[in-house]
Amino acid sequence: MLYKAGATETPDSLREKRRHFQIELRKEKRDLVLSGKRIRFDVDDVQDYDITEAEVLDATRKLVSKTGDRQNLLKFLRQAFAQGTGLIDQFFSVENSLDCLTGIFTGNDPELQLEAAWCLTNLAAGTDDHTNAVIKCAAPYLITYLSSGNSSLQDQCAWAIGNLAGGSDSCRKTLMMQGTLSPLVTLLQCPVLSVVQSAAFALSNLAKDEEAQKQIVSAGVIPVIAALLEFSANRLDLISEISWVLTYLSVSGHYTEDLLSHGILSKIKSVIIEITRVDSTCIKVLTPLLRCLGNIVCKIPSGEEIYKDETLLQAIKVLFQSSHLHLQKESLWVVSNIAVFDSACDILVTLEMVPLIISKLSSIFDIRKEALYALCNIAAHGERYCCEMLRNKALSNVAPLLKLKDIEICQSALSLIEMMLNSNLEQVLKEFEECGGMACLEVLEYSNNDELRTRTNELLEKYFYNEDCTANE
Repeated sequence: MLYKAGATETPDSLREKRRHFQIELRKEKRDLVLSGKRIRFDVDDVQDYDITEAEVLDATRKLVSKTGDRQNLLKFLRQAFAQGTGLIDQFFSVENSLDCLTGIFTGNDPELQLEAAWCLTNLAAGTDDHTNAVIKCAAPYLITYLSSGNSSLQDQCAWAIGNLAGGSDSCRKTLMMQGTLSPLVTLLQCPVLSVVQSAAFALSNLAKDEEAQKQIVSAGVIPVIAALLEFSANRLDLISEISWVLTYLSVSGHYTEDLLSHGILSKIKSVIIEITRVDSTCIKVLTPLLRCLGNIVCKIPSGEEIYKDETLLQAIKVLFQSSHLHLQKESLWVVSNIAVFDSACDILVTLEMVPLIISKLSSIFDIRKEALYALCNIAAHGERYCCEMLRNKALSNVAPLLKLKDIEICQSALSLIEMMLNSNLEQVLKEFEECGGMACLEVLEYSNNDELRTRTNELLEKYFYNEDCTANE
Protein backbone atom coordinates (compact mmCIF):
# COMPACT_ATOMS: atom_id res chain seq x y z
CA MET A 1 0.00 0.00 0.00
CA LEU A 2 1.42 3.40 -1.01
CA TYR A 3 0.58 6.49 1.00
CA LYS A 4 0.95 9.06 -1.75
CA ALA A 5 -1.36 12.04 -1.93
CA GLY A 6 -3.83 12.06 -4.76
CA ALA A 7 -4.53 15.20 -6.73
CA THR A 8 -7.87 15.80 -5.01
CA GLU A 9 -6.74 15.26 -1.41
CA THR A 10 -6.82 18.22 0.93
CA PRO A 11 -4.31 18.91 3.74
CA ASP A 12 -6.95 17.92 6.29
CA SER A 13 -7.63 14.60 4.56
CA LEU A 14 -3.90 13.89 4.40
CA ARG A 15 -3.51 14.60 8.12
CA GLU A 16 -6.46 12.32 8.89
CA LYS A 17 -4.96 9.56 6.73
CA ARG A 18 -1.59 9.91 8.48
CA ARG A 19 -3.27 9.82 11.91
CA HIS A 20 -5.11 6.61 10.92
CA PHE A 21 -1.88 4.96 9.81
CA GLN A 22 -0.10 5.90 13.04
CA ILE A 23 -2.93 4.52 15.17
CA GLU A 24 -2.90 1.26 13.21
CA LEU A 25 0.85 0.80 13.61
CA ARG A 26 0.71 1.53 17.36
CA LYS A 27 -2.11 -1.03 17.73
CA GLU A 28 -0.05 -3.66 15.90
CA LYS A 29 2.95 -2.92 18.11
CA ARG A 30 0.82 -3.18 21.24
CA ASP A 31 -0.63 -6.51 20.12
CA LEU A 32 2.89 -7.87 19.58
CA VAL A 33 4.01 -6.75 23.04
CA LEU A 34 0.98 -8.35 24.68
CA SER A 35 1.72 -11.66 22.91
CA GLY A 36 4.26 -12.43 25.67
CA LYS A 37 1.32 -13.42 27.90
CA ARG A 38 -1.91 -14.91 26.69
CA ILE A 39 -5.30 -15.36 28.26
CA ARG A 40 -6.83 -18.72 27.40
CA PHE A 41 -10.45 -18.62 26.29
CA ASP A 42 -12.85 -21.48 25.76
CA VAL A 43 -14.53 -21.34 22.36
CA ASP A 44 -17.57 -23.02 23.88
CA ASP A 45 -17.96 -20.38 26.58
CA VAL A 46 -20.71 -17.82 26.06
CA GLN A 47 -19.86 -14.84 28.27
CA ASP A 48 -21.83 -11.92 26.87
CA TYR A 49 -21.75 -9.68 29.96
CA ASP A 50 -19.13 -8.00 32.13
CA ILE A 51 -18.44 -9.85 35.35
CA THR A 52 -18.42 -7.57 38.39
CA GLU A 53 -15.91 -7.36 41.22
CA ALA A 54 -18.62 -8.30 43.70
CA GLU A 55 -19.35 -11.49 41.76
CA VAL A 56 -15.65 -12.44 41.79
CA LEU A 57 -15.42 -11.80 45.53
CA ASP A 58 -18.49 -13.94 46.15
CA ALA A 59 -17.25 -16.81 43.97
CA THR A 60 -13.78 -16.72 45.56
CA ARG A 61 -15.16 -16.78 49.10
CA LYS A 62 -17.39 -19.72 48.23
CA LEU A 63 -14.43 -21.57 46.73
CA VAL A 64 -12.28 -20.99 49.81
CA SER A 65 -15.07 -21.90 52.24
CA LYS A 66 -16.11 -24.92 50.13
CA THR A 67 -19.76 -23.82 50.03
CA GLY A 68 -20.50 -24.05 46.33
CA ASP A 69 -20.10 -26.23 43.25
CA ARG A 70 -16.34 -26.03 42.82
CA GLN A 71 -16.28 -26.88 39.13
CA ASN A 72 -18.76 -24.13 38.26
CA LEU A 73 -16.95 -21.70 40.54
CA LEU A 74 -13.59 -22.45 38.90
CA LYS A 75 -15.06 -22.09 35.42
CA PHE A 76 -16.62 -18.76 36.40
CA LEU A 77 -13.36 -17.49 37.90
CA ARG A 78 -11.16 -18.34 34.94
CA GLN A 79 -13.70 -16.53 32.73
CA ALA A 80 -13.51 -13.56 35.11
CA PHE A 81 -9.70 -13.52 35.07
CA ALA A 82 -9.89 -13.24 31.27
CA GLN A 83 -11.77 -9.94 31.64
CA GLY A 84 -8.99 -7.96 33.29
CA THR A 85 -6.50 -7.55 36.10
CA GLY A 86 -8.96 -5.67 38.30
CA LEU A 87 -10.99 -8.84 38.73
CA ILE A 88 -7.80 -10.81 39.42
CA ASP A 89 -7.05 -8.32 42.20
CA GLN A 90 -10.39 -9.15 43.78
CA PHE A 91 -9.51 -12.84 43.78
CA PHE A 92 -6.22 -12.16 45.53
CA SER A 93 -7.93 -9.91 48.09
CA VAL A 94 -9.57 -12.99 49.64
CA GLU A 95 -7.29 -14.63 52.19
CA ASN A 96 -5.88 -18.05 51.19
CA SER A 97 -7.46 -17.83 47.72
CA LEU A 98 -4.32 -18.87 45.82
CA ASP A 99 -3.46 -21.60 48.34
CA CYS A 100 -6.98 -22.97 47.92
CA LEU A 101 -6.69 -22.92 44.13
CA THR A 102 -3.31 -24.64 44.25
CA GLY A 103 -4.72 -27.28 46.58
CA ILE A 104 -7.48 -28.09 44.11
CA PHE A 105 -4.89 -28.18 41.30
CA THR A 106 -2.81 -30.77 43.15
CA GLY A 107 -5.86 -32.82 44.19
CA ASN A 108 -7.16 -36.10 42.84
CA ASP A 109 -10.16 -34.92 40.80
CA PRO A 110 -9.02 -34.68 37.11
CA GLU A 111 -11.81 -32.31 36.03
CA LEU A 112 -11.26 -29.93 38.94
CA GLN A 113 -7.51 -30.17 38.41
CA LEU A 114 -7.85 -29.07 34.78
CA GLU A 115 -10.14 -26.15 35.66
CA ALA A 116 -7.74 -25.06 38.41
CA ALA A 117 -4.82 -25.21 35.96
CA TRP A 118 -6.82 -23.02 33.59
CA CYS A 119 -7.39 -20.52 36.40
CA LEU A 120 -3.64 -20.46 37.10
CA THR A 121 -2.96 -19.88 33.39
CA ASN A 122 -5.17 -16.79 33.30
CA LEU A 123 -3.88 -15.53 36.66
CA ALA A 124 -0.34 -15.78 35.29
CA ALA A 125 -1.36 -13.53 32.38
CA GLY A 126 -2.02 -10.70 34.82
CA THR A 127 0.38 -8.15 36.28
CA ASP A 128 3.92 -8.89 37.44
CA ASP A 129 2.65 -9.16 41.01
CA HIS A 130 0.09 -11.74 39.96
CA THR A 131 2.73 -13.68 38.03
CA ASN A 132 5.16 -13.67 40.95
CA ALA A 133 2.48 -14.93 43.30
CA VAL A 134 1.63 -17.84 41.00
CA ILE A 135 5.31 -18.75 40.58
CA LYS A 136 5.90 -18.89 44.34
CA CYS A 137 2.82 -20.96 45.04
CA ALA A 138 2.21 -23.17 42.01
CA ALA A 139 5.18 -23.25 39.59
CA PRO A 140 6.76 -26.49 40.95
CA TYR A 141 3.43 -28.30 40.55
CA LEU A 142 2.89 -26.93 37.03
CA ILE A 143 6.34 -28.21 36.07
CA THR A 144 5.69 -31.61 37.65
CA TYR A 145 2.45 -32.09 35.72
CA LEU A 146 4.22 -31.44 32.40
CA SER A 147 5.23 -35.09 32.71
CA SER A 148 1.80 -36.31 33.81
CA GLY A 149 0.89 -38.24 30.65
CA ASN A 150 -2.46 -36.43 30.52
CA SER A 151 -2.25 -34.38 27.31
CA SER A 152 -4.99 -31.92 28.31
CA LEU A 153 -3.25 -31.19 31.61
CA GLN A 154 0.17 -31.00 29.92
CA ASP A 155 -1.21 -28.50 27.43
CA GLN A 156 -2.70 -26.32 30.16
CA CYS A 157 0.41 -26.44 32.37
CA ALA A 158 2.72 -25.59 29.46
CA TRP A 159 0.53 -22.60 28.60
CA ALA A 160 0.58 -21.45 32.24
CA ILE A 161 4.39 -21.75 32.34
CA GLY A 162 4.54 -19.77 29.10
CA ASN A 163 2.63 -16.94 30.79
CA LEU A 164 4.89 -17.12 33.84
CA ALA A 165 7.97 -16.98 31.59
CA GLY A 166 6.45 -13.97 29.84
CA GLY A 167 7.03 -11.97 33.02
CA SER A 168 10.34 -10.64 34.30
CA ASP A 169 13.87 -12.02 33.95
CA SER A 170 13.67 -13.23 37.55
CA CYS A 171 10.56 -15.26 36.66
CA ARG A 172 12.40 -16.96 33.83
CA LYS A 173 15.44 -17.67 35.99
CA THR A 174 13.24 -19.17 38.72
CA LEU A 175 11.48 -21.46 36.24
CA MET A 176 14.79 -22.61 34.77
CA MET A 177 16.18 -23.36 38.25
CA GLN A 178 13.09 -25.39 39.05
CA GLY A 179 13.72 -27.67 36.07
CA THR A 180 11.11 -26.59 33.55
CA LEU A 181 13.34 -26.98 30.47
CA SER A 182 13.67 -30.75 30.14
CA PRO A 183 9.94 -31.65 30.23
CA LEU A 184 9.13 -28.80 27.84
CA VAL A 185 11.66 -30.09 25.31
CA THR A 186 10.18 -33.56 25.65
CA LEU A 187 6.70 -32.16 24.95
CA LEU A 188 7.92 -30.79 21.59
CA GLN A 189 7.79 -34.39 20.40
CA CYS A 190 4.29 -35.05 21.73
CA PRO A 191 1.82 -36.38 19.10
CA VAL A 192 -0.83 -33.90 20.29
CA LEU A 193 -0.42 -30.67 18.30
CA SER A 194 -1.84 -28.34 20.96
CA VAL A 195 0.65 -29.66 23.53
CA VAL A 196 3.58 -29.04 21.18
CA GLN A 197 2.28 -25.54 20.49
CA SER A 198 1.97 -24.66 24.19
CA ALA A 199 5.42 -26.08 24.94
CA ALA A 200 6.91 -23.99 22.12
CA PHE A 201 5.13 -20.91 23.50
CA ALA A 202 6.71 -21.51 26.91
CA LEU A 203 10.16 -22.07 25.37
CA SER A 204 9.89 -18.88 23.31
CA ASN A 205 9.35 -16.82 26.45
CA LEU A 206 12.12 -18.64 28.33
CA ALA A 207 14.45 -17.94 25.37
CA LYS A 208 14.23 -14.21 26.09
CA ASP A 209 16.85 -14.85 28.78
CA GLU A 210 20.41 -15.18 27.40
CA GLU A 211 21.48 -17.75 29.97
CA ALA A 212 18.38 -19.80 29.25
CA GLN A 213 19.24 -19.73 25.54
CA LYS A 214 22.48 -21.63 26.22
CA GLN A 215 20.61 -24.33 28.10
CA ILE A 216 17.87 -24.51 25.46
CA VAL A 217 20.43 -25.08 22.70
CA SER A 218 22.34 -27.60 24.83
CA ALA A 219 19.09 -29.49 25.43
CA GLY A 220 18.86 -30.18 21.69
CA VAL A 221 15.94 -27.91 20.86
CA ILE A 222 17.22 -26.77 17.44
CA PRO A 223 17.07 -30.15 15.63
CA VAL A 224 13.64 -30.84 17.14
CA ILE A 225 12.35 -27.47 15.94
CA ALA A 226 13.95 -28.00 12.52
CA ALA A 227 11.86 -31.15 12.11
CA LEU A 228 8.70 -29.21 13.02
CA LEU A 229 9.36 -26.23 10.74
CA GLU A 230 7.39 -27.42 7.71
CA PHE A 231 4.63 -25.41 6.06
CA SER A 232 1.10 -26.67 6.60
CA ALA A 233 -2.04 -24.54 6.51
CA ASN A 234 -3.41 -26.23 9.64
CA ARG A 235 -0.19 -25.77 11.64
CA LEU A 236 0.28 -22.00 11.36
CA ASP A 237 -0.07 -21.43 15.12
CA LEU A 238 2.63 -24.00 15.80
CA ILE A 239 4.92 -22.48 13.14
CA SER A 240 4.46 -19.09 14.80
CA GLU A 241 5.45 -20.40 18.24
CA ILE A 242 8.56 -22.27 17.11
CA SER A 243 9.58 -19.32 14.94
CA TRP A 244 9.60 -17.09 18.02
CA VAL A 245 11.95 -19.57 19.71
CA LEU A 246 14.26 -19.31 16.69
CA THR A 247 13.98 -15.53 16.66
CA TYR A 248 15.32 -15.22 20.21
CA LEU A 249 18.03 -17.82 19.58
CA SER A 250 19.21 -15.95 16.47
CA VAL A 251 19.48 -12.46 18.00
CA SER A 252 22.95 -12.72 19.53
CA GLY A 253 24.58 -14.65 16.69
CA HIS A 254 26.06 -17.16 19.15
CA TYR A 255 24.01 -20.01 17.71
CA THR A 256 24.04 -19.09 14.00
CA GLU A 257 26.21 -22.06 13.10
CA ASP A 258 23.87 -24.41 14.97
CA LEU A 259 20.89 -22.95 13.14
CA LEU A 260 22.55 -23.19 9.72
CA SER A 261 23.86 -26.71 10.27
CA HIS A 262 20.32 -27.96 10.94
CA GLY A 263 18.91 -26.31 7.80
CA ILE A 264 16.92 -23.64 9.65
CA LEU A 265 17.69 -20.93 7.07
CA SER A 266 16.42 -22.91 4.08
CA LYS A 267 13.31 -23.94 6.03
CA ILE A 268 12.55 -20.36 7.05
CA LYS A 269 12.86 -19.24 3.43
CA SER A 270 10.57 -22.00 2.26
CA VAL A 271 7.89 -21.25 4.85
CA ILE A 272 7.98 -17.48 4.14
CA ILE A 273 7.50 -18.18 0.43
CA GLU A 274 4.62 -20.59 1.01
CA ILE A 275 2.80 -18.43 3.54
CA THR A 276 3.12 -15.35 1.32
CA ARG A 277 1.51 -17.30 -1.50
CA VAL A 278 -1.37 -18.43 0.70
CA ASP A 279 -1.89 -15.35 2.91
CA SER A 280 0.53 -12.41 2.75
CA THR A 281 -1.26 -10.78 5.72
CA CYS A 282 -0.52 -13.62 8.16
CA ILE A 283 1.23 -11.32 10.62
CA LYS A 284 1.45 -13.78 13.53
CA VAL A 285 3.61 -16.18 11.50
CA LEU A 286 5.46 -13.82 9.17
CA THR A 287 6.66 -11.51 11.96
CA PRO A 288 8.90 -14.02 13.78
CA LEU A 289 10.01 -15.62 10.49
CA LEU A 290 11.13 -12.27 9.05
CA ARG A 291 12.90 -11.34 12.29
CA CYS A 292 14.74 -14.64 12.37
CA LEU A 293 15.72 -14.27 8.71
CA GLY A 294 16.98 -10.74 9.31
CA ASN A 295 18.93 -11.82 12.38
CA ILE A 296 20.67 -14.62 10.48
CA VAL A 297 21.52 -12.31 7.56
CA CYS A 298 23.32 -10.01 10.01
CA LYS A 299 25.52 -12.83 11.29
CA ILE A 300 26.66 -14.67 8.16
CA PRO A 301 29.73 -13.70 6.07
CA SER A 302 28.00 -14.34 2.73
CA GLY A 303 24.32 -13.81 2.06
CA GLU A 304 24.23 -15.69 -1.24
CA GLU A 305 21.79 -18.31 -0.02
CA ILE A 306 19.35 -15.48 0.65
CA TYR A 307 19.84 -12.81 -2.00
CA LYS A 308 20.25 -15.28 -4.88
CA ASP A 309 16.88 -16.77 -4.04
CA GLU A 310 14.70 -14.58 -6.26
CA THR A 311 11.55 -16.41 -5.18
CA LEU A 312 12.22 -15.32 -1.61
CA LEU A 313 12.92 -11.73 -2.66
CA GLN A 314 9.71 -11.68 -4.70
CA ALA A 315 7.83 -12.81 -1.59
CA ILE A 316 9.44 -10.01 0.41
CA LYS A 317 8.50 -7.59 -2.36
CA VAL A 318 4.89 -8.65 -1.89
CA LEU A 319 5.19 -7.94 1.84
CA PHE A 320 6.39 -4.40 1.06
CA GLN A 321 2.85 -3.79 -0.10
CA SER A 322 1.05 -5.66 2.69
CA SER A 323 -2.02 -4.09 4.26
CA HIS A 324 -0.25 -4.62 7.59
CA LEU A 325 2.10 -1.71 8.25
CA HIS A 326 4.07 -3.89 10.61
CA LEU A 327 4.88 -6.38 7.84
CA GLN A 328 6.02 -3.54 5.61
CA LYS A 329 8.42 -2.44 8.33
CA GLU A 330 9.74 -5.95 9.04
CA SER A 331 10.31 -6.75 5.35
CA LEU A 332 12.13 -3.44 4.84
CA TRP A 333 14.41 -4.32 7.75
CA VAL A 334 15.25 -7.66 6.16
CA VAL A 335 16.06 -6.00 2.82
CA SER A 336 18.21 -3.43 4.61
CA ASN A 337 20.28 -6.28 6.05
CA ILE A 338 20.45 -8.09 2.70
CA ALA A 339 21.63 -4.87 1.02
CA VAL A 340 24.87 -5.03 3.00
CA PHE A 341 26.08 -7.51 0.36
CA ASP A 342 27.30 -5.88 -2.86
CA SER A 343 25.98 -8.55 -5.24
CA ALA A 344 22.59 -8.45 -3.56
CA CYS A 345 22.01 -4.89 -4.73
CA ASP A 346 22.19 -5.94 -8.40
CA ILE A 347 19.31 -8.33 -7.78
CA LEU A 348 17.32 -5.71 -5.85
CA VAL A 349 17.65 -3.36 -8.82
CA THR A 350 16.71 -6.10 -11.31
CA LEU A 351 13.59 -6.93 -9.30
CA GLU A 352 12.67 -3.21 -9.28
CA MET A 353 12.63 -3.07 -5.50
CA VAL A 354 14.41 0.29 -5.30
CA PRO A 355 11.41 2.39 -6.44
CA LEU A 356 9.21 0.50 -4.01
CA ILE A 357 11.60 1.30 -1.15
CA ILE A 358 11.71 4.95 -2.20
CA SER A 359 7.92 5.12 -2.16
CA LYS A 360 7.97 4.14 1.53
CA LEU A 361 9.83 7.36 2.41
CA SER A 362 6.45 9.11 2.35
CA SER A 363 4.85 6.58 4.68
CA ILE A 364 4.61 6.80 8.48
CA PHE A 365 7.63 7.36 10.70
CA ASP A 366 8.79 3.81 11.49
CA ILE A 367 8.44 2.65 7.91
CA ARG A 368 10.21 5.64 6.38
CA LYS A 369 13.08 5.10 8.82
CA GLU A 370 13.55 1.48 7.71
CA ALA A 371 13.25 2.49 4.06
CA LEU A 372 15.94 5.14 4.54
CA TYR A 373 18.31 2.63 6.16
CA ALA A 374 17.79 0.25 3.24
CA LEU A 375 18.52 2.97 0.67
CA CYS A 376 21.67 4.03 2.52
CA ASN A 377 22.94 0.44 2.51
CA ILE A 378 22.24 0.14 -1.22
CA ALA A 379 23.79 3.53 -2.09
CA ALA A 380 26.95 2.67 -0.15
CA HIS A 381 27.85 0.19 -2.90
CA GLY A 382 28.58 2.90 -5.43
CA GLU A 383 27.60 5.17 -8.28
CA ARG A 384 25.39 2.76 -10.18
CA TYR A 385 22.97 2.41 -7.30
CA CYS A 386 22.94 6.12 -6.53
CA CYS A 387 22.07 6.79 -10.18
CA GLU A 388 19.27 4.25 -9.92
CA MET A 389 17.86 6.20 -6.96
CA LEU A 390 18.26 9.48 -8.84
CA ARG A 391 16.37 8.01 -11.79
CA ASN A 392 13.52 7.02 -9.44
CA LYS A 393 13.22 10.50 -7.90
CA ALA A 394 14.66 9.61 -4.52
CA LEU A 395 15.75 13.17 -3.76
CA SER A 396 12.24 14.60 -3.77
CA ASN A 397 11.30 11.95 -1.18
CA VAL A 398 14.46 12.29 0.93
CA ALA A 399 14.56 16.09 1.19
CA PRO A 400 11.37 16.39 3.33
CA LEU A 401 12.92 14.02 5.90
CA LEU A 402 15.39 16.76 6.79
CA LYS A 403 12.51 18.66 8.36
CA LEU A 404 11.81 15.92 10.90
CA LYS A 405 12.83 16.30 14.53
CA ASP A 406 14.43 12.84 14.65
CA ILE A 407 18.22 13.23 14.71
CA GLU A 408 18.87 9.69 13.45
CA ILE A 409 16.65 10.12 10.40
CA CYS A 410 18.25 13.47 9.56
CA GLN A 411 21.73 11.96 9.84
CA SER A 412 20.78 9.07 7.56
CA ALA A 413 19.15 11.43 5.07
CA LEU A 414 22.32 13.54 4.97
CA SER A 415 24.39 10.39 4.41
CA LEU A 416 22.23 9.33 1.48
CA ILE A 417 22.29 12.81 -0.06
CA GLU A 418 26.08 12.97 0.22
CA MET A 419 26.53 9.55 -1.42
CA MET A 420 24.31 10.69 -4.28
CA LEU A 421 26.25 13.95 -4.60
CA ASN A 422 29.48 12.01 -4.89
CA SER A 423 28.05 9.92 -7.71
CA ASN A 424 26.63 12.65 -9.97
CA LEU A 425 27.21 16.09 -8.52
CA GLU A 426 25.77 18.30 -11.25
CA GLN A 427 22.52 16.39 -11.72
CA VAL A 428 22.00 15.87 -7.99
CA LEU A 429 22.57 19.58 -7.27
CA LYS A 430 20.04 20.50 -9.92
CA GLU A 431 17.33 18.09 -8.77
CA PHE A 432 17.97 18.74 -5.08
CA GLU A 433 17.43 22.47 -5.54
CA GLU A 434 14.36 21.90 -7.73
CA CYS A 435 12.67 19.81 -5.01
CA GLY A 436 13.31 22.42 -2.30
CA GLY A 437 16.12 20.54 -0.65
CA MET A 438 18.26 23.63 -0.11
CA ALA A 439 15.64 25.22 2.13
CA CYS A 440 15.57 22.05 4.24
CA LEU A 441 19.36 21.98 4.54
CA GLU A 442 19.59 25.63 5.49
CA VAL A 443 17.19 25.05 8.39
CA LEU A 444 19.59 22.40 9.73
CA GLU A 445 22.41 24.94 9.70
CA TYR A 446 20.92 26.21 12.95
CA SER A 447 20.02 22.86 14.53
CA ASN A 448 20.33 22.54 18.30
CA ASN A 449 22.21 19.29 17.77
CA ASP A 450 25.93 20.05 17.44
CA GLU A 451 26.78 17.01 15.34
CA LEU A 452 23.89 17.58 12.94
CA ARG A 453 24.63 21.28 12.61
CA THR A 454 28.34 20.65 11.94
CA ARG A 455 27.66 17.97 9.37
CA THR A 456 25.10 20.12 7.54
CA ASN A 457 27.49 23.03 7.31
CA GLU A 458 30.25 20.79 6.02
CA LEU A 459 27.92 19.44 3.36
CA LEU A 460 26.85 22.92 2.29
CA GLU A 461 30.43 24.19 2.11
CA LYS A 462 31.72 21.17 0.21
CA TYR A 463 29.00 20.76 -2.40
CA PHE A 464 26.75 23.81 -2.53
CA TYR A 465 28.82 26.87 -1.64
CA ASN A 466 32.10 25.67 -3.17
CA GLU A 467 32.29 27.45 -6.53
CA ASP A 468 35.41 25.57 -7.59
CA CYS A 469 33.67 22.25 -7.05
CA THR A 470 30.57 23.21 -9.03
CA ALA A 471 32.62 24.89 -11.75
CA ASN A 472 34.68 21.74 -12.26
CA GLU A 473 31.55 19.80 -12.80
